[in-house]
Parts: sequence; structure tokens; C-alpha cells
Amino acid sequence: MERLAGWIAADGLDGRVVNVGSLFQVSGGDAGTAFAPTAGRPSELFLGLLLEGFFLAPRGMGAIPTVTTEQDVDDLADALARVLRALRDPRTGAPRPVAVA
Repeated sequence: MERLAGWIAADGLDGRVVNVGSLFQVSGGDAGTAFAPTAGRPSELFLGLLLEGFFLAPRGMGAIPTVTTEQDVDDLADALARVLRALRDPRTGAPRPVAVA
């Protein structure tokens, strides 16, 4: 997840990752608000990761089980970076605000 944090900083993506042990939380930028669904609508991050083959809690929380390989963690980090990049404003390239709870 350190590599993902580096990509987020280098690319100016709207997100951050905090982890404790095997638990992690993907949250929105500086404000630290979770990418949670609003009004019963799933978040763009949640749906984007589903399309990438990863299921996180809709609020951006996940856990990495002990049977996970280094490649699995790399694949998750790559998918998170791709989805966060895709959430940029196509006109300006700036991070788009993501619906938060």
C-alpha cells in the first residue's frame, strides 16, 4: 500500500490510504472523508473496483487476509490507482469530487 500512497501523491489523485496491520481504508483526499455511498447509491470507487475484480466495503474499507500473495496486493494497488485516475475530471485532469456520505 506504500506504493499506492506514492502514486496518489505523485499523480495528485484525490485519495489516501491508511492501514493498520491487514486492515486498510481508502478515503478522499485531504478531508479524509470516506468514499461512501450517498442516498443509497454506490460510490464510483466501489463500482470501479468491482469492475476491476475487487470487492471492498462501499465506504472504502478492506482487509488483506494472510493467504494473500504479494502479487495479490500489487494487483489491488494497481486497480486502486487505475480507478482513482479514472475518477479525474476529463476536461481538466484534476481530481473530481467523489460523492461522500
